[in-house]
Amino acid sequence: MIYMLEGEVTLLEGETTATLRPGDTATFKAGTPAGHCLQNHGTAEARYLVIGTRAPADVITYPDHDRIAHVIRKPESRRYTTIEGEPATTPYRTET
Repeated sequence: MIYMLEGEVTLLEGETTATLRPGDTATFKAGTPAGHCLQNHGTAEARYLVIGTRAPADVITYPDHDRIAHVIRKPESRRYTTIEGEPATTPYRTET
């Protein structure tokens, strides 16, 4: 869940966009393979709380990057696959 404290952001979730302002909330249904992110297009700082659970295992979909993260928290392990299930690298940029 996102809870807006200050500023204004644009929430992108799959094909949907929404503007979030102080007092607004957004939630994301577990198991739905739609990516989401917040963008601040203004000059003012935006502040928000991110509230969530940390299940012992999780599956995170990055549809714009053709990646799925398979996370186990104890012991910590993370592996990535393509959406089709083939082994893959992280969707994040890494410095080499």
